Amino acid sequence: MKIIVLLTLLTAKLVFADVMIVTSIKPLSDIAKEIGKDKVKTDYIIPPNINYHLYEYKPQDLKKIYKADLFVFVGSGEPSI
Repeated sequence: MKIIVLLTLLTAKLVFADVMIVTSIKPLSDIAKEIGKDKVKTDYIIPPNINYHLYEYKPQDLKKIYKADLFVFVGSGEPSI
């Protein structure tokens, strides 16, 4: 019985938890926030004033990506990930 109650509480937490979306650039983060409204939290990796063609991911960027529920990027692939 205790297991059923525990599983119910954990499932409720997962259902009502905000989805964390990390994007490569800020405009994608803005789009994700507009779509998800208050159900999502968003963050982006590459600062707006940096040339994203020359940006190299740092270890803390990769940690942020791996902790996210969803990673959104532009193009056919991010070569450094």
